[in-house]
Amino acid sequence: MFLFYLLIAVLPLEQHWFWRYELLGSFNVLKALATVCLILALWRTFTGDFGGRLLRTSPARWYLAFVVVQVASYFVPGRELPVAGVTYWNVFGITALFIVTLTLVTSRLRLHWALLAAIGGAAFASLYTIRGQQAGSAVPGFRPSGVFEDANYYALVVGLWIPLAFVWAFSKRSRWERRFCTGSLLVMLLGTTFAASRGGVFGLAAALLFMIWHSRRRVRNLMLVSAAMVPLLVFAPNSPLRRLLQPTHGDEEAKDA
Repeated sequence: MFLFYLLIAVLPLEQHWFWRYELLGSFNVLKALATVCLILALWRTFTGDFGGRLLRTSPARWYLAFVVVQVASYFVPGRELPVAGVTYWNVFGITALFIVTLTLVTSRLRLHWALLAAIGGAAFASLYTIRGQQAGSAVPGFRPSGVFEDANYYALVVGLWIPLAFVWAFSKRSRWERRFCTGSLLVMLLGTTFAASRGGVFGLAAALLFMIWHSRRRVRNLMLVSAAMVPLLVFAPNSPLRRLLQPTHGDEEAKDA
């Protein structure tokens, strides 16, 4: 399971020099780690009673049906798919991760550690975004992306884990877990502010409001979220709030694109 936790933690680091180091052609270190995890998952599937997990739930069945439709669309005549190779490699990669996760994560404890690894990986990637802001702060309108190709991609990834880190930082857990989640939360919030993704802020706001509405202490959680996010949105030099209210020419071009 250590290899699986490591894979989850380093998935946001796809553009890192070590994990993208090519071993053979385009086969890099990250793909090698993912391949090993897939082999272990397939071995467990064929040697144990884990194959049924892939079809046990309705979302899993719908997802596999969606994959079948995606693959079948490749054979539809008259379709021009200029990026078909990249597209279907992405489909294969996501499906492989789906199989690996359902096969290896077989208990609440393993799910717990997998989620902690995901939070830690997103926080570690945020350190590169913060460092990018330090290096490019002199450039007007600069938006760091860290180890991602684009600042919006970064905001998308960390936006998945900020709500969970917030919940765990203020829940009844061990002291080290609450400290770990609190530190990860602060780093991700700061990185998200520097990335200044307008779409990322909308997605994060929707996720946080959904989480607050379904929490037991709504008023307290709303105040905590506001205290953490509002100063960053208002006083940051290139905040997403400013890009929404006072878009530059580049912001307008990005919106049109």
